Amino acid sequence: MARNRPLGLKLIAALFLLEGAAVIIAVGIGLSRPEFRSAANRFIAQRVPFIEELNGSRFSFFLATLSALVSFAEGLGIWYLKRGAGAFIVYDLTYRLGAGVVAAAMLWASDRKMLVSIVSPPQYVIGLVTNILVLMYLLDPEIRQAFGIPDHESD
Repeated sequence: MARNRPLGLKLIAALFLLEGAAVIIAVGIGLSRPEFRSAANRFIAQRVPFIEELNGSRFSFFLATLSALVSFAEGLGIWYLKRGAGAFIVYDLTYRLGAGVVAAAMLWASDRKMLVSIVSPPQYVIGLVTNILVLMYLLDPEIRQAFGIPDHESD
């Protein structure tokens, strides 16, 4: 039985697929064009923050590729309404947001100037708002039903 895929889920799937594609392209450019390695590393570090400390090493590009593959898997899972994909993305976004809150609290207590430098770029705010909206959308009971997850209130 074919399930109806809401427009919001199509957009979320496209977001994850495009994010994965962008990181793969940046990895390819970083590995094949040494003159662009620094720019590629900065681009990747904005999307995969834990890689920034590896300073553009081949291992960082390998980890970026793995992260891109996870984004592809999330996008495809959302597109095909795989039950586990929605739950995995909810856990992933909850972890990202929770880790961000902990890091912000630690920086607030120790180095507010660094905290401001991290959260002031517009791409940070856009990413944060996007992640919160995606999380809220995926927790909607109607969207959970699209994945075949029964509404707990109807039990």
